[in-house]
Amino acid sequence: MRKVAIVTGSEAAIPKEIAQEYEITTVPVHVIVDGKDYLDGAIDVKWLYARMRQMKQEEKLPTTSFAPPVEFLQAYNRLAQGSDDILYISMTSAFS
Repeated sequence: MRKVAIVTGSEAAIPKEIAQEYEITTVPVHVIVDGKDYLDGAIDVKWLYARMRQMKQEEKLPTTSFAPPVEFLQAYNRLAQGSDDILYISMTSAFS
């Protein structure tokens, strides 16, 4: 059992190799495109940028949203099974 598990959102942009090396859990933000919800990391970035280039001026640009609380709760419950404590590192609203 490890002493402290670390959790952050994917907006922290921690490279996968670093997250794996330090056992950092990242909860993905949601990317909303054309009313459809995609998870950060599961969306094809090339497709996203191509879609944005094709958008007409009156179309709504893609948006992002933090993961809902239930997704963090699921991560915390999973991590609590093998850790004494959990440290959550969040992004400040000044950067969003």
